[in-house]
Amino acid sequence: MTKINLLPPKIKEIKEARPSAFNTQILLLFLFSFSLIFFLGGVYLKLETMYRKKSLSHIISQYQQAEILVRKINVLKQEQNRLTQQLKLFKGYLKRDILWSEKLSQLRNLIPQEVWLTELSFKKQPVKGSGSGNLYLKGGLTLQEKTSSIGTLTNFINRLKGDQDFFADFDNLILADSQTETRKNIEIMTFIIEMPFKKNEDN
Repeated sequence: MTKINLLPPKIKEIKEARPSAFNTQILLLFLFSFSLIFFLGGVYLKLETMYRKKSLSHIISQYQQAEILVRKINVLKQEQNRLTQQLKLFKGYLKRDILWSEKLSQLRNLIPQEVWLTELSFKKQPVKGSGSGNLYLKGGLTLQEKTSSIGTLTNFINRLKGDQDFFADFDNLILADSQTETRKNIEIMTFIIEMPFKKNEDN
């Protein structure tokens, strides 16, 4: 059976050229789709990177805050240990037959008018075989015209040592430090008196 082509030659050429144009469109569509996927993938990776950097910065910030908290906790533990040691020391003093209200009242009566105390503190004695600690009196005195500062301080020390009721619980009295300085055009002497406790018979 013979196939008869009734189309004009120009139309026949156009019809034969269509498959080539169709293939080009498919290729362009494929390239566009690939480029779009690549672009969207790049955007996703960029956003993911930014998110991970933000998360990492947050983790680093939390880690730094944790380190600060650890340091603060260590400081608090050290302070707790120090206060615990002081509490043990104070309990040791309270075990003695010392009525501190009377002791402080006696001390107040022994302080001359030109002498004042700024601090009263305890310190544990590390030397084995000695008393359980020392009492420290820190204060100052004003210089008098008729008497020297050394004379005033010596008088105060002699009053402390001479009062049998007050000094009965102490083994000795030591002038640990003394300095002369000027404050507001007034010359004063500061001092620290160290008073070791007598050895406790229970130790």
